[in-house]
Amino acid sequence: MAARVWLDDKYALDRGCVFISGTQALVRLPLMQLERDHAAGLNTAGYITGYRGSPLEGLDHQLS
Repeated sequence: MAARVWLDDKYALDRGCVFISGTQALVRLPLMQLERDHAAGLNTAGYITGYRGSPLEGLDHQLS
């Protein structure tokens, strides 16, 4: 029986393998860091910025 795969797995799966693009990996990193910070009892925030025409222009859309 094959395991079920969901689109949200790329950001929500906490164990096992995930197959994601480079941009999706960059989105996943701050989400994982936030989880680690909360587990350590830290109340942190992040700030990600960029500019039009950047090679990572779509990063902000992936984050939202």
